[in-house]
Amino acid sequence: MGEPAVWFAFYDPGANWFPSALWTIVSLIGFAISLVWLDRIEQREKRLARVVVEQPEDLAVPIAQ
Repeated sequence: MGEPAVWFAFYDPGANWFPSALWTIVSLIGFAISLVWLDRIEQREKRLARVVVEQPEDLAVPIAQ
């Protein structure tokens, strides 16, 4: 199938877990912030794109012909 490969830190009992855990936490926090940011941008765009609806005419008033 090919030459055997050496996988570093795939299962290394001597590997430090702190840098990996720290990076995972930081990336999850960044992802959550980006979701909130994108939601605010989309809500703002929807609010700005909302078309003002004109009030309907009073149909009880007879039309002069």
